Formats: sequence, structure tokens, C-alpha cells
Amino acid sequence: VDTAFYISFTFYALMAAGGYLFWGSTVLDQITLNLPSGIWADTLILLMVLNNMLSYPLIMSAPIEATEDVLGVTSLLNSHPWLFWIGSILLRSALVIGTLLVALCVTNFAVISTFIGAVFTISVSLIFPSIILLKLMYFNLPPHVRSSEGISLGEVFLNFFLIFLG
Repeated sequence: VDTAFYISFTFYALMAAGGYLFWGSTVLDQITLNLPSGIWADTLILLMVLNNMLSYPLIMSAPIEATEDVLGVTSLLNSHPWLFWIGSILLRSALVIGTLLVALCVTNFAVISTFIGAVFTISVSLIFPSIILLKLMYFNLPPHVRSSEGISLGEVFLNFFLIFLG
């Protein structure tokens, strides 16, 4: 698994460097602004909007269910089903309206959400796998077993490099 992350990192870095060398500063900030005008670009933009609209319920399902559990709405399911449905609909509506208000009121919300997405993507793809590999295969082993059954010292340094690079 560790080798796959190194290969993936190498390909991403090469593609980023090649893209920058090929197009340079002529690339616009949003991918949709780089498309030529026409029916295909409009269709792609529509599909991207549709993707966001359809993925929103999936993204919000975990926070909504956690909030329902904390507020005790789910405990009403067996005893008072109608009260459960009313409370659930009101709570879900309030959370969706709350996210809409945050998106409308916070200036530069797109930049903030893009930054948060980039940080979590780097964390999940580069930092956490390296930390977990080091924890499982190096630091949990006794010192006399580290070199024979664990990962090599070069892999340890490479994992630390990926952690600090991320």
C-alpha cells in the first residue's frame, strides 16, 4: 500500500508540473472558465451543478443524523412516530437553511471551502497513510525487531518526507 501512495504522489506531482509548464499562467481559476463556449461546455456545467445538488444530501446525512441523536429526536420513533417525523423535518430544514445562510453570508465562502477541501484531501491522501504506516510498522515494534520485520529506515525517512511535504 505504501508503494502505491509513492507512485500516486509521483504521478500527481509530474502532472502538476507538466500542466504548469505547458499552460503556465493562462489557466483560469475555475475549470469551467477554461472550457470553450458551446453546447458541450453548457452541458458540462449543468452536470457539475447537478452533481453538487445530488451529493448534498449524502454529505449532510451524517451531521443531520448525529444532531437528531444528540437532540433525542430518534428516541421518539417508537413511542411517537408523528412527533418524530415532524421533529425530523423541522430539524433537517433548519440545518439546510442554516448551511444556505452560511454560504450566502460568509464572504469568500468558496475560497474558504476550497481551502478546507484541499487541506482534508492532502490529509487523507498523504499525511494519514504515512502516519498510520509509521505507527503500525515502525513505532509499535520493539527496537530489535524494527529492521527485520518492520519497514526500512529509508521508508521511514520517505514517510516523514511525505508528512512534512503535506
